[in-house]
Amino acid sequence: MSKYDWRKIAQEYIEGVVGEKGDIEYPSLNDLVAKYGFSLSTVGRQCSRGQWPVKRERFANKVGKKRESKKAETLSDESARYDLECFNISRDGIAKAKAMLADASRPSDLATLARALKDLQAVAKTAIGETGAGGDGLMIEVKLDED
Repeated sequence: MSKYDWRKIAQEYIEGVVGEKGDIEYPSLNDLVAKYGFSLSTVGRQCSRGQWPVKRERFANKVGKKRESKKAETLSDESARYDLECFNISRDGIAKAKAMLADASRPSDLATLARALKDLQAVAKTAIGETGAGGDGLMIEVKLDED
């Protein structure tokens, strides 16, 4: 039986250790020599036999992919929250513009509200992922009652 826990030492080399600042630090073979007191040739043999560098690279790639996946998920969640907020603001704006239509009496007021509604609808459609097939946007027809 060895006086060193090579499984633990290999894991430390391959997976790294949490540093003082909370980041992962990957010890060198010399770092392990200094920490455990064995010779460089002894740890070098263990490293070579156990293919530690290959395993470290695989582990780092796996961690990197997982980190990227979590980042993408977080950004996706934030983006969805932002889109929902934009949609809700647009919906509230449309409700306000609709209420203002009842009081609009001049054609210029109606035209202004129509442009606002068109813009608010575009915001809402963008928020839900619609890109506006054909790019024509919203068409609003305003008819004025003429006595």
